[in-house]
Amino acid sequence: MGFEKVIYVSGKPGLYRVINKTSFGLVAESLSDGRRIPVYANHRVSHLTDIAIFTTGEENLPLKEAFLRLAEKTQGGTFDVGALQNEDDFRAAFAELVPEFDRQKVYSSDIKKFFNWFNLLQAKGLLPEKNSEEDSEQENETSQGTVKKAPASSEKNKSPISQAASKAPSTSTKGKGGPKVNTPRKAG
Repeated sequence: MGFEKVIYVSGKPGLYRVINKTSFGLVAESLSDGRRIPVYANHRVSHLTDIAIFTTGEENLPLKEAFLRLAEKTQGGTFDVGALQNEDDFRAAFAELVPEFDRQKVYSSDIKKFFNWFNLLQAKGLLPEKNSEEDSEQENETSQGTVKKAPASSEKNKSPISQAASKAPSTSTKGKGGPKVNTPRKAG
C-alpha cells in the first residue's frame, strides 16, 4: 500500500486507504482507527496525489512535494503540532516550508490539516518517497524537452470512484417513465 491509495473524503475526519472498489463506490479504511466505511459515488473524494497547495506563482505546489519538504525538515520524525499555540504560529511554520503559498487562499484550517496528515502518514509509513520511478521518468522527459500527454478520457485514468459509478447499474427511475408497481397493503 502506498501514498497513491490514500484518499480524503469530504465531510469525514482523517484520511482513508482504499480497500476495494464496489458497484456502489469504494470501501475505505480509516488510517487513524482502522474502521471501514462505504464511500458512495456522491461523496467528494480526493486522492492525496491530486491535491495541491495554492501558490502565488503560476503553478500550484503538489501536496506530495510539501510533505517531502516537511520530511526533510523533521529528518524522518514527526512534526510537533502541540508546540504551535495559535493560527499565526501555524502560518509561520507553514511559511518556512512553502514560502510561496498564497496567504489569501490557504486557510489556517487547511494548514492544521496538513500538519496532522503529515504526522498520520509518517506514523503509518505512507509518506511519499523522494526518488520514485514515476518522478525519474518525468524528469527524464522534461530534460529531453518532450512532454507526455495523457489520453483524453481513458477508463484507466479515471478515479476509482468514478469508475465504480460508471459501471454500477442505474437504479433511479426518475424521468424514465418506467412502469409503476402496485404493492398490496397490509390488512389491518
